[in-house]
Amino acid sequence: MKDRNARQLPERLKQERLRQGMTQADLAAAVGIAKKSQTNYELGHTVPGIDYVMHLHALGFDVEFLLTGEVGWSRGSEEARLLKAFQCAGPELRSALLAIADASLAVNESSGGPQRQRARSRAPRQ
Repeated sequence: MKDRNARQLPERLKQERLRQGMTQADLAAAVGIAKKSQTNYELGHTVPGIDYVMHLHALGFDVEFLLTGEVGWSRGSEEARLLKAFQCAGPELRSALLAIADASLAVNESSGGPQRQRARSRAPRQ
């Protein structure tokens, strides 16, 4: 594990597991591996494969955070709900939603943007 993100994967994996309220045994059972394998992943002794990561995604783990350290759009987040609503909307509603978004951005930019500052300061999950 040479790259910085790869070296931090074990700790991020532990953080995400705890955020999900799971023990190592719980997670191991949920993805179908031995508890010892889960322990080794979190200690950085072994690197999980893509099948394991896909299981984590299916369980609602923030895979973007695991891989990059950037907090991603977790399932059920407000951002994900807005995106889904936009994708399902017809042309007229899409135009209205874009107008609202443009107006919101303009207000944030002119007022110093507390929303932008909050979005930039989203710290990794503990």
